[in-house]
Amino acid sequence: MSTTWPASAPTYTSLDTEHFLSLLFGKQSTHGLANGLLDEGTWRRYRRKVLGELRRYIDANVDSTDALHQQRLDVALEKIEEAEGVGEPLLREQAFVTGLVELCLVLLGAMPDHWDRRVVNKAYHRRLDRQRTLTYAQSPEQRAHLIFDACQSGFLPGMDRRAAPDVWDRYWAGVRQKDPAGFVQWFRKTYPERFASLVG
Repeated sequence: MSTTWPASAPTYTSLDTEHFLSLLFGKQSTHGLANGLLDEGTWRRYRRKVLGELRRYIDANVDSTDALHQQRLDVALEKIEEAEGVGEPLLREQAFVTGLVELCLVLLGAMPDHWDRRVVNKAYHRRLDRQRTLTYAQSPEQRAHLIFDACQSGFLPGMDRRAAPDVWDRYWAGVRQKDPAGFVQWFRKTYPERFASLVG
């Protein structure tokens, strides 16, 4: 017995979706999406754009990995892209979600395999470092940008430009002098508690 799926009606776009798309593509092309109805054709175009960008971001940011890992990343991306061709909306969404979660897990290290395990409730069951370990590294320049962005965004309360103009002055001086490490050392010495709360 086959099920006939009705054509999906236009729906309102959430503000979070508009914000996400604006961060990804710029607000010029996405501003106002949350104020109007989004039909399936328009949403399909945005999905395809997002998927294309996802592959480009992975290509630009994942380096120094092994061939097996690269193959698994490609397979996960292909599963997500193939989900676009699934006609039934519920099955398509299921394919998208499982593909995206698989991609996230592979990016963390590997796809877990608990096929024969009776329970999965230990912390070590969630370790994905059998073949590789994900490690974030920061150059002095990246750490300088992190500190400045945390002050600018309000992540570090009381460090906005009015309250802490010295941070702005020192940061831009470091940029001009190509001395990010000097700015980081100054910030660490001047604001040790803020530094510790941000980078540990």
